[in-house]
Amino acid sequence: MAGRDHRRGGRVTGLALRRLAGELPPELGNLTALESLEIREGQIDGQLPPELGNLAALQTLSITQNRLDGQLPPELGNLAALQTLNLWRNQLCGMIPPELDGLTELRLLNLDSNQLTGEIPDALARLGKLQKLYLSDNQLTGDISSELASGLAALSDLATVYLRNNQLTGELPPEMEDLAMSLEDLHMYGN
Repeated sequence: MAGRDHRRGGRVTGLALRRLAGELPPELGNLTALESLEIREGQIDGQLPPELGNLAALQTLSITQNRLDGQLPPELGNLAALQTLNLWRNQLCGMIPPELDGLTELRLLNLDSNQLTGEIPDALARLGKLQKLYLSDNQLTGDISSELASGLAALSDLATVYLRNNQLTGELPPEMEDLAMSLEDLHMYGN
């Protein structure tokens, strides 16, 4: 196990941990001054505790290359200060909760390499400060709705969208075609 914590005024404001095993305790939701929680390259399994939605000061939630499973708790949508939500390379399943539209400060959403299912929710188009959206290598299905396509096209800071290696169907909406010309990266179907 390797890690570090950051403290300000006697309160933990950041945790950066590597190579941990076990489940995340719901008591993490009591660290109300926490601004950054980063756990990578470990064997963290079980579900994300809904209590993480209590961390009003949290700006970075990054739990990558672990074994998290279960669904994304809708309570994550309560994290109004969150700028980075990075849950890349876990085993999360179920649908992306529409409550994530509460992440009004979010710049990076990375849910790549999980087992997420269902359609991409239109709510993601309401993330007004979003710059990078990574949803590749899941089991997402259905068409990209015109509401989602129009909403993403209207996001002035959006530079990258990765949706490849899912089970998306239908044609690329015209709004997404226009968006593709303004993005640095747009990867939809296949490799």
